[in-house]
Amino acid sequence: MATHVIPSNQFVAQTELLRALEAPDFVTTDGIYHHSDCVDDMEKALEDVVMNQKQEKIKRSDFVGLIIDETVNITVNKKLIVYLKLEREGKVETCFLGNYDVDCGNARCIYDRLVAVLREIDVELSRVIGLGSDGASVMMGRHGGVGALLKQVNPFSIQVHCVAHRAALAALDAEKSVDNITSYKNTISSVYSF
Repeated sequence: MATHVIPSNQFVAQTELLRALEAPDFVTTDGIYHHSDCVDDMEKALEDVVMNQKQEKIKRSDFVGLIIDETVNITVNKKLIVYLKLEREGKVETCFLGNYDVDCGNARCIYDRLVAVLREIDVELSRVIGLGSDGASVMMGRHGGVGALLKQVNPFSIQVHCVAHRAALAALDAEKSVDNITSYKNTISSVYSF
């Protein structure tokens, strides 16, 4: 079901279909799970295993780097996406931590949510050595940005403007200075929109 992006509330209908088709690999005895809640239980068990493995990697990492960005979901709720850069014996690994709700988009609110997330996974701020994000002042502001707030707690942490965001900004600047790029973009947009 997960492979085919079938929602768990379709589990019962799927099992009934398999029974009706007398699928050869399908268990037809009373040992089969009959309720969609069992899918949720299985997903939760898998999530627990993955999170435990991730938690072990986080514990083994001497230092932690953060990559964060604000986003919104389809209902326009503010979210904070968080990745961790983990280091162990000179090797660096990036892992997705989660996409968390935030009450508002100011630096203090984002910082407080980030600290709460890090506490949940037992990461002390003294281990956070870097923050990568877009160049927005709420993230990178020298005096009141999330990076500045982290630096108040850990003066050894650094903040870095994300290379991908910088490249996108450079492309926008290039577009403004080269007339042919603007014309090309407008032509492609017109063809696509036709």
